Amino acid sequence: MTRPPGFVTLYARLDRQGPGLAGDVLWALERLGIEGTVRVCDAGCGTGADCATLARELPSGEVEGIEAIPAFVAAAEARLRGLPNARVSVADMAALSGP
Repeated sequence: MTRPPGFVTLYARLDRQGPGLAGDVLWALERLGIEGTVRVCDAGCGTGADCATLARELPSGEVEGIEAIPAFVAAAEARLRGLPNARVSVADMAALSGP
């Protein structure tokens, strides 16, 4: 995939690469009844804003972020430092398998 010049530079500096806020993630968790020892995949996690929210809200769960842009993964890794139940990797969300 070819990105326009400056795409990564512009978006890597933003707190979030998509719509919504941490409160929206918390609302969804509550609405869906997700809690406890669960595994959550944030596909297309950007710089990890939602991964961090999920990891804090689900301390006994596992949160895995998947992102195709290495610069975003680096930013997410920095953001997730200190959250032992969260990790992020460079991967293609179209190639995911499993539950």
